[in-house]
This record gives sequence, structure tokens and C-alpha cells, in this order.
Amino acid sequence: DPRALELIMAAQGIDVNSMNPDHFGEPSSTSKTSQPEMKKAKKEEPPPPEDLRTPEQKEADEYKSKGNELYKSKKFEEALAMYSKAIESMPNDMVYYNNKCAVWIEMGEQYYDKVLETCQDLITRRYEINGANPGGGSFEKVGKVFCRMASVHEKRKNFDAAIELYQKALTEDNNRTTRNSLRDLERAKEKWE
Repeated sequence: DPRALELIMAAQGIDVNSMNPDHFGEPSSTSKTSQPEMKKAKKEEPPPPEDLRTPEQKEADEYKSKGNELYKSKKFEEALAMYSKAIESMPNDMVYYNNKCAVWIEMGEQYYDKVLETCQDLITRRYEINGANPGGGSFEKVGKVFCRMASVHEKRKNFDAAIELYQKALTEDNNRTTRNSLRDLERAKEKWE
């Protein structure tokens, strides 16, 4: 019944006088768009977000990218140099230190203590780092630092310490990668014992 529909629309605050009662229930002409127009609208992507990084952050990220390429090529000394330059540009961001620790882990056992010292220092300074550079000591980054420490303990077959560190990492940033690492470590510990 059109009168009932009109009453309901009026109760909802819709101006029924501006509508043609013959068209109740039909889609408005503005909602009728052809299929090609809809596909075209879907293909248009929004412009990329504005880069809000400081010049120092941009410079540090450039060094980090170069370091990542060198790391992939197993040019560890050169990668360390790039990460050190990134740290000079942005000393209050854990990601560059964390990348440096990843290189040390790949370089071998003689660097494991250095990794643990660096990571422990980062954990101690996390609030200072985050205060100087919001996000530089984010939960996600702190979680990755705990994972680096866990990785060292895992390589040393110190499973209990590694498990504890993975659990701390999950407290900071509960993500699938860390959960899987913890599960794999617990299985490795069972096989080892």
C-alpha cells in the first residue's frame, strides 16, 4: 500500500512530497549506472598517500633498502655499513638496529653475544626511543627485537630462554609468524629432549 509506505517514510524523516509516488520501490535514476561505468569506477585507484616521512627518515630508509639488497646478496660487511648509516640518520628507530642484528646472526656464532647485547639495549631504551620518534619503538618493532633474541637462543639450543622470548614477543605483537616460530621451537625442543 503506497499510503503505508508514505507514512513510514515520513516517520523516518524522508521528504515524501519531493518524491513521485509512481516510482516507489524503483531504484532512482542516479543509482542506475551502466556496467562499463561501474567497472571503470572500480579500476580507478585512489592516489598514493602523501609521504609524511622526514628527510632523515627518507635517507635512513634508502640506506636500509641498500642494506637489504646487500644482505640478500650475502654481502654482510657492506650491509652492516648501510645499516650503520641508517642508524646515524635515524638513531631512534629500532628497525635499523634489528636489521643489523639479523646480519650478525647470519655471520655466525661469534656475533651472537653482540646481538643479545644490542637487543637488550633496545628493550631497555624502548620508551626513550619511542618518545624521540613516535613509532620508532612500536609494539611490533619491540616484538621483532624479542624474536631476534629468541632466534639466537634457539641456535644455541637454549630452548627454554627462546620460548620465553617468543612469548614476550607475542605479548608485544601477537602475529602469525611469531606464533608459528614458537610452535616450531616447541616441537624442536621435544625432539631434542
